[in-house]
Amino acid sequence: AYMVINNSDKIEVMDASTALSVGTVYFPSGTGPYRIAFYIPSNIAYVSDLLTNSVSVINLATNSVITLDTIRVGANPYGIACVSGQVLVANSGYGSGNTVSVIDASTRKVVKTVTVGEGPTEVEPDGNGNVWVVCAGQPGTNGSIYVIRTSDDTVIDSIATGMQIPSFTGHSLAMDTQNGYAYLIADSSVVKLDLKERTIVTKNLISGNFYSIAVDESTGDVYVTDAKDYKTDGEVYIYSSSGQYTNRSFTTGINPDGIVFVR
Repeated sequence: AYMVINNSDKIEVMDASTALSVGTVYFPSGTGPYRIAFYIPSNIAYVSDLLTNSVSVINLATNSVITLDTIRVGANPYGIACVSGQVLVANSGYGSGNTVSVIDASTRKVVKTVTVGEGPTEVEPDGNGNVWVVCAGQPGTNGSIYVIRTSDDTVIDSIATGMQIPSFTGHSLAMDTQNGYAYLIADSSVVKLDLKERTIVTKNLISGNFYSIAVDESTGDVYVTDAKDYKTDGEVYIYSSSGQYTNRSFTTGINPDGIVFVR
């Protein structure tokens, strides 16, 4: 398991079964590694470097940065995903960007730049050959979701949420590709969307101010995190796919963000 430590220029490598450290990947000071995506055929990972407008490549066999293969992308790259032999990177520009860089995963070269909505942050595969890009927009404006078909890297749809989407928080979009739904944090609530129809199912499935979201695809349960004051321990609450609270929660450390389910 690889944990990107924001603002620390490093990635901690852990044994997934024990959560014990087995190594550390160090980046040059000021790089700002932010998100990670894995390209298993070559045993490498791509990391968005928020502060240097680039993407770095990690050798997973040696847990080291391949320094000569740093890839230049747009301003303040945020979310990143590897799908269909490509790496797609959301160039957030801290709210002023509006592009997604497409990198050929085998050659490590940018092959296309796709224009989307303002402030793209998250990039998530939908299981139907597309990726969904969360565009938070400018402060005080409503956000949207753009859908890019990965076979030709073309925008095929956009979903106007009519709601404000928080910028620069945790993971704001969670995919349940097994059951065909997506869950989005917006306007102090969780929005449920249909992946096939690309429509909003329920605008206020779960009410609350959440920092990050994930879905356990084996059960359909939705996990939302509460960062509280960003100084004390956070909390994770578990809801059913219909938005019912399951009366299950647990305390975490400070600022709970990514959630991974170990099978």
